[in-house]
Amino acid sequence: MRIGRWIVILLLVSSGGVSAEAPVRLVTGSDYRPYSDVTLEAGGLATLLVQKAFESAGRETAAVEFQPWMRGLQETQDGHFDATFPYAETPERRQNFLFSQPIVEVEEAFFARQSFAGDILIPGTLSGKHVCRPTGYNTELLKELTQQVQFVIETPPTLAQCFSMLKLGRVDLVFINRLVGSYTVQAMPELTGFEYKVLNMPDRLSKVGLHLIVSKDNPSANQVLEVFNRGLESLKTTGRLDQIIAEYMHPSGAEDNPVAFIVHSYRSELSWVIHQSEGIRQTLGEGFRYREFYLNTRQLPEAAYQPRVEEVIRQIQATHPQVVFITDDNALRLVGPFIDKSWVVFGGVNGSIREDFPWAAARNDVAGVLERPLVARSVVQIQSALGLSHSRVLVLAGTDETTTRMIHEEFGDQRVRTLPDGSSLRIEQSSSFSEWQNWIEKKEKEWDFVLVMGNMALVDSKGQRVAELDVARWIHDHSDQPVFTIHEQQIGKGLFDGGMVVSGRLMGRDMADLARQVLKEGKVPSVFDGRFRVQSEGLMLFSQSGLRQRGLSLTERAQRSAFLVD
Repeated sequence: MRIGRWIVILLLVSSGGVSAEAPVRLVTGSDYRPYSDVTLEAGGLATLLVQKAFESAGRETAAVEFQPWMRGLQETQDGHFDATFPYAETPERRQNFLFSQPIVEVEEAFFARQSFAGDILIPGTLSGKHVCRPTGYNTELLKELTQQVQFVIETPPTLAQCFSMLKLGRVDLVFINRLVGSYTVQAMPELTGFEYKVLNMPDRLSKVGLHLIVSKDNPSANQVLEVFNRGLESLKTTGRLDQIIAEYMHPSGAEDNPVAFIVHSYRSELSWVIHQSEGIRQTLGEGFRYREFYLNTRQLPEAAYQPRVEEVIRQIQATHPQVVFITDDNALRLVGPFIDKSWVVFGGVNGSIREDFPWAAARNDVAGVLERPLVARSVVQIQSALGLSHSRVLVLAGTDETTTRMIHEEFGDQRVRTLPDGSSLRIEQSSSFSEWQNWIEKKEKEWDFVLVMGNMALVDSKGQRVAELDVARWIHDHSDQPVFTIHEQQIGKGLFDGGMVVSGRLMGRDMADLARQVLKEGKVPSVFDGRFRVQSEGLMLFSQSGLRQRGLSLTERAQRSAFLVD
């Protein structure tokens, strides 16, 4: 029946009976706020973005229809519709559908009652628990986690039922898109006053793309996807995509809200930068108008810093923010001293307040969160997770300012150190990728494993920057020993084998928590009360394929606390 319908459509198109440029027929479902719901303005954010993408590519769309999710998916496969959205990619769906580029990336999260112990979800947290995920939703990650720890997956028909069960104590956790979960709770009168929390977990596991999908049986499938992807890319490159999202998520009346200005040291595409921003926004809340500026100090030469600094200071002075968030060392050094009419909250800083930022300690309007992914602590925790001891460790580090400050803060001028547990560290720093290659390929190894940090600004023999993932891939392919890192996005199949990672989202959360305290009390805390505090938590993350290749395995205790990827 389905094949026959597609044959009829193909014959009509080829004979001129149906125009190849006929409006694209789209279907989606409801109860997926804020992305898709018939009661929302424009049918939801995803509905609006899909229509704008086709419009940007010059392709007309018919009025979007709303149907029950399973029916819309089936009717797209049968040819009643050209495409449906927004769907996460799963092996089952890949059998019958082709996927567009992600419309948006969303964060999956675990919702719990406020009384639930802890703020970070580790595998051991799930042991014996009941986790709710509505019927029809992607359960791939939950299935992966069941390989590490035993828990029960409950699948009622609707998300609203999941949250009702959570309130009543019939389930322990609800696993759902963070925004969708928050909107669902707000829309349920019976949950008024219900206190819940959202547990954090590694960014690599929580990020999911939502796509437009087209049936593989559709003879115009490739054309539809090509047009849509072209339009979506146009929205991205012109900045229109971010503008549409910002305008939709911050409706009229938001202009009365105070400004929270975020100054980033690095470029907007870095996952660390993205996740810090998300952590700040999600924790500080929707009562602010957010402005962001990217200094891009890792890519620009120092001679180009000053115009960027002058521009961000001009924007800060023009918007009169209530609070200015400053992320990482470079932005704090370049911009921090010139902000004098707003509260300043920094984060992700590796340098010493006393030695590198004495002006911050001398002022009564500055507080912050220090990043301390200590090398020694990383080595100890990696060994503990893998049952190793007395390891000889080569620490390979870049020479960028942030990494240099981090190493100096922990080791001073020392480049060789023996830890209390008997492990020994040897630190090598260089910005030259060829020197890193020489160390990795050294025939007579004097170390048992390698710890990589600060490989985001290495250059080749021609002075061209080498992408950090390319560095990770090369080292993975050429190292005889295990290689670990502090950088979350560089852990995975064909990359580094694992490590204790710092989370941008948790850093952003800690910064926003500190800002809320400052705004509530009207003053920064004293030094003794955490004015300059250290990031609260780190996460252990390992590549399953990497550990297998190296002949390593997690201890029983680590299996309950570490996350596995790929």
